Amino acid sequence: MTDVYPAGFDWVPDWDLRDDERLPWYHDLSSVLRAGPVEKTLQLEYDAEVVRRALDALRADDPRPLLLVVSFTHPHDPYEVPAEYWERYDGVEIDPPRFPEPVDDASTRRMRAMVEAERIPASDEQVLAARRGYYGAISMVDDHIGSILDALRGDTVVVVSSDHGDMLGERGLWYKMAPFDGSIQVPLIVHAPQRLAAQRVTHPVSLLDLGATLLELAGGTEPSIVNDARDVALEYLAEGVRSPQVTLIRGTRKLVRTLGEPDLVFDVETDPGERANLGRDDELSAAVDARWDLEALDAEVRRSQQRRRLVARALATGRIAKWDHPEGDGRYIDTGDDFWSTLERARKP
Repeated sequence: MTDVYPAGFDWVPDWDLRDDERLPWYHDLSSVLRAGPVEKTLQLEYDAEVVRRALDALRADDPRPLLLVVSFTHPHDPYEVPAEYWERYDGVEIDPPRFPEPVDDASTRRMRAMVEAERIPASDEQVLAARRGYYGAISMVDDHIGSILDALRGDTVVVVSSDHGDMLGERGLWYKMAPFDGSIQVPLIVHAPQRLAAQRVTHPVSLLDLGATLLELAGGTEPSIVNDARDVALEYLAEGVRSPQVTLIRGTRKLVRTLGEPDLVFDVETDPGERANLGRDDELSAAVDARWDLEALDAEVRRSQQRRRLVARALATGRIAKWDHPEGDGRYIDTGDDFWSTLERARKP
């Protein structure tokens, strides 16, 4: 399938902008303010088509072994779901953020400025509505996955994961993009009853291990992630930062380093809200130094941004040249489309 968003170079950050400059596709808090039930959105249509295509693949008369990758855009902002899923939480007490107050660190300040949190304040009721919409979206994806599981046959290994979480008002932040646990923690559920006994892996696991895990499961061996604890390394080079941001997690300790800013160090077991910056962890700091050269990475990213933005300008000059998969057929956001107006055209409140 095509992606729901542009496949060209439309959405490339620009670290040479001033701190108060925004690109038109950046997030703001409008998604929080408009949470609620809807009849239709671009994202809802996309996920429904994902299910249809997955079921078509499973029904196909094809004797070959199958690897089926089914990627949903939900749960995700905007926090709008069909009325069925909104009403599923009618009368259910929605939990507020556990740690809603912003923390005065550079990363939090920068992310709040990017989403214009001071200009677009969200009331307590709007916060709960957005969280309700998110829970509704989780239930919707549960049902989507359920319809696919019902169609599976034979000895099928099922892995459920995601690419990011959502801060959902914790620390005064929303969406992804933050190095804190609400944003970076994702599910990893492996169902392989003929290979693995039911158990919970308590040490941190990285999505970088997912490819090797799939190969091990396909070969009939126990995944190494079950027994092997290792560092979890993350890089963030996109919307909301102006220099490389890296994170290293070892056990319960986490170090966040952004070039040009003081380190953030947390013990996520004793401080799950990540509010008490320990300031320094020599062991993790040395591991970050060994893994990354942030000055070199910064220069490389800036060169890449300049090249990509040059290509984007060229593709938009004269007749727009689209890189999007032809099966998208203009239904989603293609190269050159205005993000906000395209979303609005597809939306039925």
